[in-house]
Amino acid sequence: MLLTRFSIILILAAAIAYGGNIARNNILIYNQKVRIGGDVEIADWHPIPVDLTSFLLFLSHDATISRVAETSTPAKHGKIAANVSLKGVDMHYPLYGKLQLKAGTTRHPFFINKKAKIYGAALDKNALKALGLKMGEIFSIGESKFQVTSFIINEPDPATGAMALLPRIIVDAAALSATISYVENQKNILFRCRVRLPTGFSITKLEESLFSQFESPTWGWRSWKNPEF
Repeated sequence: MLLTRFSIILILAAAIAYGGNIARNNILIYNQKVRIGGDVEIADWHPIPVDLTSFLLFLSHDATISRVAETSTPAKHGKIAANVSLKGVDMHYPLYGKLQLKAGTTRHPFFINKKAKIYGAALDKNALKALGLKMGEIFSIGESKFQVTSFIINEPDPATGAMALLPRIIVDAAALSATISYVENQKNILFRCRVRLPTGFSITKLEESLFSQFESPTWGWRSWKNPEF
């Protein structure tokens, strides 16, 4: 039986609608991955054990792991002091989305000068205002000094909870480590291990293998499918 013109139009409309639903669903999934920083995330108030990250890579050799740490701490600029949210990121950050910065100097946004104990930092407008800073100026956290190298335009995985209310500063993970001796006494460093899995790799399989290997873990787990800890 030959299809009528009306039938063809209905079939085409249904196909377009189906394709549109798939596209919208893919966008929602991607945005969820951007928000939690990966396909899955493990978080703890203690450093993530090396054997845990090694096991993750053993399960999926093609996975990419990013380590991020966040804390709230006082920062100082001259006589001005303010509590800030300090975030240390590694070379793989972000696994999804994009960190958008506006450069204020010619230096790398997160440069490291261990000898001089000075590091590059990106600040949001609230941090610049709270500390009375301009591009290129120096401020301190503990014994470490930081230079304002860039302005945060968009952070793909903004902080949540109490830290979301604080001015934001992003530095290299090594720079945050240099300040840990100063901030660790506050016991409020949140360590995050994010994983980007190869296409088609089962999150359910990863979760089952992980919890069978590590019984009664202290760390929290979430994925884009279940984004709450």
